[in-house]
Amino acid sequence: DQGGIAEAIRHDHTGLLVPPGDAGALAAAMRRIAGEGGLRDSLGAAGFTEAATALNARIQSEKLETLLLSV
Repeated sequence: DQGGIAEAIRHDHTGLLVPPGDAGALAAAMRRIAGEGGLRDSLGAAGFTEAATALNARIQSEKLETLLLSV
């Protein structure tokens, strides 16, 4: 969870966020994903859908254009 990553990843929905530099939290998140096959599949599917519908270049370009034209 550093920089703008939280804008693209929603914790427990499209991925898992851990504090920067917290190796223990990272290890726990990795164990959780490895141990919960359903979680891994649901995060992957939700992440793909989110990227395809909200984070693709066309949509981001349209948002930027709208913002620039409003100034």
